Amino acid sequence: NIRDSIDEALGDVTLFLEDKRILVSVDVESSEDLLFEPSQIQQAICNLLDNACKFTPRDGTIDIRGYPFFWERRSAEVAIIERSIDRRSRQTKAPNSFRVDIRDSGPGIPEAVVETIFEEFSSYSGGQDRSGWVLGLAISRMILHRHRGRIWAESHPDGAVFSFVLPFQPDASNSAGWAGESEGAHFAKSVEN
Repeated sequence: NIRDSIDEALGDVTLFLEDKRILVSVDVESSEDLLFEPSQIQQAICNLLDNACKFTPRDGTIDIRGYPFFWERRSAEVAIIERSIDRRSRQTKAPNSFRVDIRDSGPGIPEAVVETIFEEFSSYSGGQDRSGWVLGLAISRMILHRHRGRIWAESHPDGAVFSFVLPFQPDASNSAGWAGESEGAHFAKSVEN
C-alpha cells in the first residue's frame, strides 16, 4: 500500500514540518495492483518531501494526492515512426498506473531547469535555488525508473508540483513483470553507495 510509504516518509520529515509550521494535507486513494519495494519508494517520496519542506515558506502548505491515472507510455518519437502500427488491441483511457502529486506553496521552478532538475549534476542559482537538493531528486528518478515508473516536475505561480507514476501490475502476486528481488537488492546497494 503506497499510503504506508507516504506515511513513513512524512514521519521522516516531521521535525522539519513542525519547525516551519507547514500544514500537510494527504488525499490518497486505495492503491491496489501496485508492486514496488516499499523502502525504495519511501526514500523517493522522502526526497520529494525534503525538497518541498525546504522551499515551502513558514506557515505554508504541502498537498499530497494519490490516485489511479491513465499514463500514456508510448513516446511521441515512437508514435511518429510507427504511426501505422498500433499495438493496442483497443483504445482505452482506463487507469493503468497510480499517480502521486506533491504540491508545495514555495517558489516555482525556473522554466529553464524544469526538464533537468532530476539530473545528478544539474544545478542552477538564483533567489529560488532548488539546486541544493538535486542529488535527492536524481536518486528519486533512479528509483522510479527501476520500478518502470516516471517522475517529473511542474512549476506554477503558487508553487511547484513533483509527480510520479507507478504502473499497475496485471497480477501483483506475480513479480515477473518487475525488476525482481535480486535486481532490486542490487539497486538498493548502488543507491546507498
